Amino acid sequence: MSRQDLHHRLGLSSDAHQQLALVMDHAHRQIELILQREIARLQARAQEIARQEAVRSREVAMRVLGDQHDREANCSQKAVVGHVQPLLLRDVQVAQMLGIHRNTVWNRVRQRKFPAPIKWDGLTVWRRQDIEAFVKALDGEGAMK
Repeated sequence: MSRQDLHHRLGLSSDAHQQLALVMDHAHRQIELILQREIARLQARAQEIARQEAVRSREVAMRVLGDQHDREANCSQKAVVGHVQPLLLRDVQVAQMLGIHRNTVWNRVRQRKFPAPIKWDGLTVWRRQDIEAFVKALDGEGAMK
């Protein structure tokens, strides 16, 4: 069946047919625009979700690595024979002694509010007696700020 037959059967004039074709073309363009916008929105959302997941994965990895580092420090501290306390302490051990995060130790060293570490055999360490003296001095000042 040709278009003319269809138009005749539906009772559409050629002007009405042209009007209908224009309306249909406009509707198709509008639908395409809407679909393109929706696809762009979904792609942007997918990228944002992927970025958030990457951030979460990094945070989990840092926590796991931090926990592993803390466990290794605990194991090395427990491995000392006869509960002898080490005289030289690494940043993790100092932080554990004080109940703070190791980053806080380093921040306070930079602010000159904490004893500076020393270099010993290529390692950065604190002398236990320096830390203990620092804590005793805090008793007169109050809690750490």
